[in-house]
Amino acid sequence: MRGSQPRWKDALVSMVLRKTQRCGCSILLILAAVSGPLAGCSPQHVADPTPVSTTTITISVTPTPTPSPAATAIPSPREARPSSVAPPVVSTEVLTDADPGQYWDRHHSAGYFFVSPSKNLSCGFLPSPGGQFTGCQTEIKVSNFPPCEAPMSSAVPAISFQGGERATAYCINQGAFVGGDSKVLPYGQRLTVGGVTCTSRQTGVTCIDQKTGHGFTAAREGFTPFG
Repeated sequence: MRGSQPRWKDALVSMVLRKTQRCGCSILLILAAVSGPLAGCSPQHVADPTPVSTTTITISVTPTPTPSPAATAIPSPREARPSSVAPPVVSTEVLTDADPGQYWDRHHSAGYFFVSPSKNLSCGFLPSPGGQFTGCQTEIKVSNFPPCEAPMSSAVPAISFQGGERATAYCINQGAFVGGDSKVLPYGQRLTVGGVTCTSRQTGVTCIDQKTGHGFTAAREGFTPFG
């Protein structure tokens, strides 16, 4: 029996370890090793007491740490980034419609005429079988216009369009868009004749065909067709 003691001790220690793995305590085992045989003893015959040797084994069990729930990453809000798209431009311009009857010139020529407040631009709407002519002319130098030269007369810059055609800048030696008693079209007012609207601004006069989108801007800085 003495030679087999280490095996059962190991088995017992292993069993205790398995059953107490979840407990964070220290366990004290007292294992008794009997030095003599116990079988065959009877109450009538009691042998002399034999000293019993004891073995003390201290088992320290380290609790297995319980895994904590995996932390869930909370996405941080994205930083606001400036938009690459420019905001729409809201126009605060207030325009007033002028009365076409105030600009009709029946004595000089059949048409509607006006001048800019600076008197630098003379503009008109001229009825024609091929479509209405709308244009402006000036006697001052225009920055983006080459000097006009004409034999035997003085020519001036002009720009106009007829019907739905695109506007064209050219030199003219007649007062085609000058009325006999043209009235001023104040800044901030617009005059519409035959589907064409001319607007007077401090930056110049803009005329546009409402149907085709063709038109021009006439100013000291330049005569510019668009559309």
